[in-house]
Amino acid sequence: MIVTLIKILSGIIVSITLFVLWQLHISRTIIQTSATTPGKETAYIVSYPGYHNSLVMNGEHGWKEFSYGDWDVYGRSFITLWTGFKSMGFPTQGALGFQKIQWDGNEIEMLSSLLGSLDIISIPVEGEKASELYKNLETHIEQRSSIGIYNSENNLFFVTHPHKYIAWHTCNNMLIEWLNALGLRTSGPGWAGNFVIKTMR
Repeated sequence: MIVTLIKILSGIIVSITLFVLWQLHISRTIIQTSATTPGKETAYIVSYPGYHNSLVMNGEHGWKEFSYGDWDVYGRSFITLWTGFKSMGFPTQGALGFQKIQWDGNEIEMLSSLLGSLDIISIPVEGEKASELYKNLETHIEQRSSIGIYNSENNLFFVTHPHKYIAWHTCNNMLIEWLNALGLRTSGPGWAGNFVIKTMR
């Protein structure tokens, strides 16, 4: 009886895992951009292994990468079965990661090489809104810099973020919030990333 129950539970777990992986693979998040964006500047979505995405923008202090994740798993690289399960199943401390990038804004291949990314998507954005988001993120970082940490494994500095991390509020959901702040409309589940650009005429 117990052996049968274990087999049934194992089958359910495997089925759920395969379904989640399938959803991660097929899910798409559409970013709607305009061919006539006023005061156009360019921001970049940077994709990493593990369906992780971050945002790169230019501002007063040069090019910077901004990223979000769980404080223990992403910020401290403290990765265990427990921290992984906890970050997905329970609200945990969010982390805002950032780094300054020595890049001239020209060759995307150079940016990809500097960051070690899988893919980079360029997005036209309104200059005023990009400047506002950049400043807001910098202000958030400055206010918490005294308790920040540096993670050499991903070359990012981290400060705490007030938004809790959980399965339905991951790095990609935070990225969507940033894209919305840039004046962009998005559609799709978001949590898996897989961003696709759709230019509106």
